[in-house]
Amino acid sequence: MKFNNETKVGLLIAGTLILLIAGYNFLKRKDIFDRNPKIYAEFERIGDLTKANEVKINGLTVGEVHEIKETDKHLSRIRVTLSIKPGIKIPANSVAYIKSSFGGLSAASIVIEKGDSTTFLKNRETIKTWEEPEESPVGNFIKGEKIDLPTILRVVANAIDSLQKDSTGK
Repeated sequence: MKFNNETKVGLLIAGTLILLIAGYNFLKRKDIFDRNPKIYAEFERIGDLTKANEVKINGLTVGEVHEIKETDKHLSRIRVTLSIKPGIKIPANSVAYIKSSFGGLSAASIVIEKGDSTTFLKNRETIKTWEEPEESPVGNFIKGEKIDLPTILRVVANAIDSLQKDSTGK
């Protein structure tokens, strides 16, 4: 079968466009053929969590962070979409939390603590979340991290103010 030049050029352009779109999505870490189930987790703060970070259960990687979006324009909550490997059953009363990176040496991940429910999360359902309280400069100092002098002075001033309020009853 013989093709004329216009057909050859058209097929070449169509093939190039398909490769361009697939390459662009690959670079953005979007899999256009991704059929993995998705579940949502909402947090107030996500720290250094980014797209493509691991999702773990009992230390085993069972998925990845698929997308991170704000829930409203005030950023009151942040919705994290988790792409879970097919066949993984997550009990409905499970809890997800963000495990922060250790001194920048490892990436943050989402850890799911499995519950004991006999019903399981379905595609596009939201998992319960737990968040660690925000770290204080004193806690960071106890861990051995260096903090600057103004931070130390602010912590000491706040401690003195709270002691004064407790002693005066105001």
